[in-house]
Order: sequence, then structure tokens, then C-alpha cells
Amino acid sequence: MRRPFSEADPMLHTDILSRKSGLFALHGVGLLVVVVLIGFRILAAPSVMEPDSGRYITMGLNFAEHGTLTNQNFSPDKAPPPSMAEGGPLTAFEIGLAAKLHAPTRQTLICMITVGYPGTNCNGSLAGLKWLYGIELAVFLFALYRIALMVFAQDVIRAWLAVLAALACKEAWQYSRHILSEPLFLAMAGLFLWAWLAAWQRPQRAIGWLLAGLLLGLTVLVKPSWLALGPVVLGLMLVFAWHRLSPYKLLLAVMAFGLGFAVPTGLLLLRNYIQLGEWTMSDPHYLIGSLSHRAGFNLMTWRVWLMGWIYYLPGFGDDLGAWLFGRDAVWRLGWDAGGYYDDARAILHVQMRALSTADAQQHLLNEYYLSDPLKNIAVTALLAMRGLFVGGKWGLFGLMAIIPLLLWLLPRGEQRRLWWLLLLPALAMVGINAQLSVSIVRYNLALIPAFAIALSAVVYALGVFAAKAIRRDRM
Repeated sequence: MRRPFSEADPMLHTDILSRKSGLFALHGVGLLVVVVLIGFRILAAPSVMEPDSGRYITMGLNFAEHGTLTNQNFSPDKAPPPSMAEGGPLTAFEIGLAAKLHAPTRQTLICMITVGYPGTNCNGSLAGLKWLYGIELAVFLFALYRIALMVFAQDVIRAWLAVLAALACKEAWQYSRHILSEPLFLAMAGLFLWAWLAAWQRPQRAIGWLLAGLLLGLTVLVKPSWLALGPVVLGLMLVFAWHRLSPYKLLLAVMAFGLGFAVPTGLLLLRNYIQLGEWTMSDPHYLIGSLSHRAGFNLMTWRVWLMGWIYYLPGFGDDLGAWLFGRDAVWRLGWDAGGYYDDARAILHVQMRALSTADAQQHLLNEYYLSDPLKNIAVTALLAMRGLFVGGKWGLFGLMAIIPLLLWLLPRGEQRRLWWLLLLPALAMVGINAQLSVSIVRYNLALIPAFAIALSAVVYALGVFAAKAIRRDRM
């Protein structure tokens, strides 16, 4: 009979040391891959402007130079008056910080908004901003690693596979080449989702809910559309926690989350009211533009709507749709001149800018959204489908991986519940973005953690199956 190990058993210590060495090597290789990819994908890649980059640079330089949150034109010599932010003010702080910390970055940013889009004549350094983008990607990946550890019950191998799966998604790093809000959003959304799941692991602790609410509020200061997620998250808390917490504890959790959420959002609202006399989070015309662009898609016919389910498949859908139905039947679904988006941007948005904010909102709601609610819901569903495919085909594989994840690879109970709680906030934002905007995939980067975990589970299962098959062949 084999005797059990004792604490002094040398074989036990050897086994522990072997496991520790293996974990050390795994962490070392994983960190090396992350550092190398951040170096090549972000620090060594050229930066270019996008159509939205100019307003972010303008806000950032005004914040750095004059300490003023404004979307007015930047001048080094004259401070513009404060105004509403066009988008999230944290992005202005991020760009302003990069300009403050690195003088060549400041000069290059000034050149880029002086030359104008695309700003290709500015060859100076943006190292200050690039380092911030690299740090933000690292923060997101660390948050994802911690999330995966929760979902996979502390399985380090599958957690690292989730990190590598996220790095395989082009959306995780490609926006770091542009001057946009996405790198900061990725970091803040990752931190929120980590805190959100951690709060669920210890739902009796109010401090966990407070931190989750605070991080969601900070995420709103990067992407104002995430303000709509606040009520959704509170609804999820009531649905998932009512049978796990006493009424008093549940009320305490909701109040703590709400307080954390209200701190950053409330401070911005207070600033806007004191300085500008308006109770709103960002420039209302920013929302009018987004709604105008989205409204154009409600003009599609039901026949085109059906074709759209093929056309919006990632990577190959447009070609497949043109082959099946003819290019003349589907081309307006794209971004070319004369399409639904282009007409809405060039015609409808211009018309709405001539109206007051209240009149423009009323016109869009009455004429494009509420006049045919069934069509609006159907088009929202179609655009939500397009927005799901983060990373193109990577997102398609991520969606497909959810099936084996839920059928075989993720045990029922706590692990599966945590994965659903990871997915549902991001999925809710897919629907919200499809209703309020044209629903491009960069708005839905919060899907990456849930998809990466599903892909890592499938890759790990395939690896285990292959290893077993190899061992059987050798016997």
C-alpha cells in the first residue's frame, strides 16, 4: 500500500517546486508575448488621424494648455471659453496628459490639427501618447486575465489563453494607431467588468459594488453612450441577486453601486451646470449627429433588410451579398457615396444642424423612429448583428465558440453565471449602440473579454483532446 505524503516528504516538495517553476515559466512567456506585441503593434507603429481625431486633439490641447474643457478651436496664445465636450472628457485629459509629459508629442499634435485631416505631413513624435496607449492595453489585458481566472476557477492556463485570444483580435490594438478614445475605453471597460464580477463573488460587501459603480461612471466619461447602461446594470443586479441577498443587503448593494456611478457622472453634470447652465453630459449636437446618421438606415426596404443579414457578415458578407443579389441591390448598405449612411450624413444631419436641439430630436423621433416602430426595431437588430463581429472573423469565431462553451466546456453554477454577467452588459451596449448610432464594431470592444474566454475554452479543450489522442497512439 502506498503511504500518503507527509509535509516532510521530499517528493511533495519536488512536486510543488515543479508546479511553481511551470507557473513561473508560463507567466514569463505570457508577459514576454504581451510586451513584444505592445511594442510592435503600438509603440513601433505609425500614428494617423481619423475623421474623429481632430476634436479629441483639440479638446486635449485646450485642456493641457489652458486647463479648459472645450471643443473650441485651439490657440496656444488664447484660452477659449469652456463648452460641452464632444464625447468623453477623460479622453481630453488623456491627450492633454500626453502633451504635458512629452513636448514633442505636444508639437506633433498641434501640427496635426493645423495641417488638418489626415495630417500625414506631421512626422514628429507621438511617443507620449503611444506610451499611454500601451499602458492602457496592458491594463485591459491584466483585467481580462483576472476576469478569466474568476470564470475558469483559477485555471492559469486558460486565463493566459484568453489573453492571447484577445491579442489575436485586431480591434484590441489597432485603434492605438489612431488618435481616438478606444484605447482608454478598452482599459476602463475592462476594469469595470473586472470589478463588476468581483462584486458578484462577494455580493454582501458594499465596497465592491461601490467600486464597480465608480468604474462604470468613469467609463461613461470616455463613452457617454454608456450612461444608458446604468439602469440596465441595476436591473441585472435585481434579477441575479434577489435570491442571494436579503432585501436590506440588496438595497445596500444597489445604493453603493448608484453612489459610485453618481460620483464621476454627477461631477461632470455639476460642472456643465455651473459653467454652462445645462444639465447634460456632453454636447447635445453630438447625439443629434449620431441619431441622424442612424436614422438613414431606417429608410431601407424590407427586401434590402433581408439582404443585410448576409451583407453584414464579417469579411465576406459584402462580396457574398453582391454575388447572390447583385451589387446594385445591396450597395446602399455600405459606406459609399449615395448609401444610407452617406445620405444621412450629407443631407439629414445638415438639415438637423439648422434646427434647435429640441426640434431636431423631435423631428428625428417622429419622422424616423416612432413613425414605424416595427421597422426601427428590425433595423436595430440588423445593425446590432453587424456590431457583434469585433475583430471581423475573430468575432464570428468567438460567437461560434459560445455554443460549445455553454453546452460542454463551462460547468453550470458559479462559473457559467459569471460568464453571463460578463457578457450581458456588453451585449446590452450592442443593442443600445445599434439604436443610437450606426453600430460599427469599435463601439463594442467590451465584447472582447466574453469572446476571448469562449475561444480560450475551445482551444484548451482541443489541446487536451489532441494530447490524449497522441498518448493513445503511443501506447
